[in-house]
Amino acid sequence: MNSVGIKYSGKEHADHLLQVLRGHYMLEVDWNGALYCGITLNWNYKDKYIDISMPNYAQKQLLRYRRRESH
Repeated sequence: MNSVGIKYSGKEHADHLLQVLRGHYMLEVDWNGALYCGITLNWNYKDKYIDISMPNYAQKQLLRYRRRESH
Protein backbone atom coordinates (compact mmCIF):
# COMPACT_ATOMS: atom_id res chain seq x y z
CA MET A 1 0.00 0.00 0.00
CA ASN A 2 1.25 3.48 -0.81
CA SER A 3 1.03 6.44 1.55
CA VAL A 4 0.38 10.07 0.76
CA GLY A 5 0.38 13.04 3.08
CA ILE A 6 -1.79 16.01 2.15
CA LYS A 7 -1.79 19.46 3.70
CA TYR A 8 -5.12 21.23 3.38
CA SER A 9 -6.92 24.31 4.64
CA GLY A 10 -10.59 23.72 5.29
CA LYS A 11 -11.91 20.21 5.92
CA GLU A 12 -14.49 20.70 3.16
CA HIS A 13 -11.64 20.84 0.63
CA ALA A 14 -10.08 17.66 2.01
CA ASP A 15 -13.48 15.95 1.93
CA HIS A 16 -13.95 16.97 -1.71
CA LEU A 17 -10.53 15.60 -2.66
CA LEU A 18 -11.28 12.33 -0.87
CA GLN A 19 -14.62 12.04 -2.66
CA VAL A 20 -12.94 12.42 -6.04
CA LEU A 21 -10.11 10.01 -5.19
CA ARG A 22 -12.55 7.39 -3.90
CA GLY A 23 -14.07 7.34 -7.36
CA HIS A 24 -10.78 5.90 -8.64
CA TYR A 25 -8.98 4.25 -5.72
CA MET A 26 -9.54 2.33 -2.50
CA LEU A 27 -8.46 4.62 0.35
CA GLU A 28 -7.69 4.50 4.03
CA VAL A 29 -7.72 7.86 5.82
CA ASP A 30 -5.74 8.69 8.93
CA TRP A 31 -6.87 12.15 10.06
CA ASN A 32 -4.27 12.15 12.86
CA GLY A 33 -1.39 11.65 10.45
CA ALA A 34 0.04 9.03 12.80
CA LEU A 35 1.32 6.60 10.16
CA TYR A 36 3.17 7.41 6.93
CA CYS A 37 5.01 4.81 4.81
CA GLY A 38 5.43 2.53 7.83
CA ILE A 39 6.79 5.36 9.97
CA THR A 40 4.89 6.21 13.16
CA LEU A 41 4.51 9.95 13.70
CA ASN A 42 3.70 11.46 17.09
CA TRP A 43 2.92 15.15 16.57
CA ASN A 44 3.43 17.63 19.41
CA TYR A 45 1.92 20.83 18.04
CA LYS A 46 2.18 22.69 21.36
CA ASP A 47 5.96 22.34 21.63
CA LYS A 48 6.45 22.25 17.83
CA TYR A 49 8.18 18.91 17.38
CA ILE A 50 7.48 15.41 16.09
CA ASP A 51 8.67 12.03 17.37
CA ILE A 52 9.36 9.56 14.56
CA SER A 53 9.71 5.83 15.09
CA MET A 54 9.60 2.55 13.18
CA PRO A 55 8.33 -0.03 15.68
CA ASN A 56 9.68 -3.55 15.18
CA TYR A 57 11.83 -2.46 12.22
CA ALA A 58 15.00 -4.15 13.46
CA GLN A 59 13.21 -7.42 14.21
CA LYS A 60 11.54 -7.44 10.77
CA GLN A 61 14.86 -6.86 9.01
CA LEU A 62 16.62 -9.57 11.02
CA LEU A 63 13.91 -12.05 10.01
CA ARG A 64 14.08 -10.87 6.40
CA TYR A 65 17.84 -11.39 6.10
CA ARG A 66 17.78 -14.65 8.05
CA ARG A 67 15.36 -16.04 5.45
CA ARG A 68 17.70 -14.97 2.61
CA GLU A 69 20.66 -16.80 4.20
CA SER A 70 18.70 -20.05 4.34
CA HIS A 71 18.06 -20.14 0.53
